[in-house]
Amino acid sequence: MDRSAVARALDAIIDEEEGMRFQGLAVRLAQQRCPALIACERKKDLGLDAYAPAPTTSDGVGVGLMCSITPEIF
Repeated sequence: MDRSAVARALDAIIDEEEGMRFQGLAVRLAQQRCPALIACERKKDLGLDAYAPAPTTSDGVGVGLMCSITPEIF
């Protein structure tokens, strides 16, 4: 898949207001790399979509996940 295909797919998601669905998918994909990730609130979470507390990670460092279909932070 090339960059333009990804850009078109993200534009379609934005147009169809599917941000919550994208967030759920992004968290599930991230959990494949870091199984300790726990999904957060879907809204009013100040950008944090999932987290892994330090005691649950292999290197003892906490992890936070933020994902977005737009380039803005909030």
